Amino acid sequence: MNLRTNRAVSLVLPALHVCLCVATKVGLLASEGSWAWFLVFLVDFPFSILLLPLLKIADPLLVFGILGTAWWYLISRVGLHVAGRLSEFRRRRRDSHLQTATRRMEP
Repeated sequence: MNLRTNRAVSLVLPALHVCLCVATKVGLLASEGSWAWFLVFLVDFPFSILLLPLLKIADPLLVFGILGTAWWYLISRVGLHVAGRLSEFRRRRRDSHLQTATRRMEP
């Protein structure tokens, strides 16, 4: 994948997270009272445990919307990096096997 595609793919998970946060704030997801942000808490787990103290001083939309979305951006970037490294490793391994097989076939 090229750089432009990587950037676009790395924004999918954070965009979905922002949509979940906004839907929770607006009330599109059925919940009762203080359980409204529980789904977002689960989605952001284990990072959400670190965010619990901030919920006492700031609105959950700001806490989860900014820091939780940054968490998902980091996850997507790391995932793309690992996928790229695995792809490169597999390509090198395949090329190495092809060279070995070619050498064996030479008289």
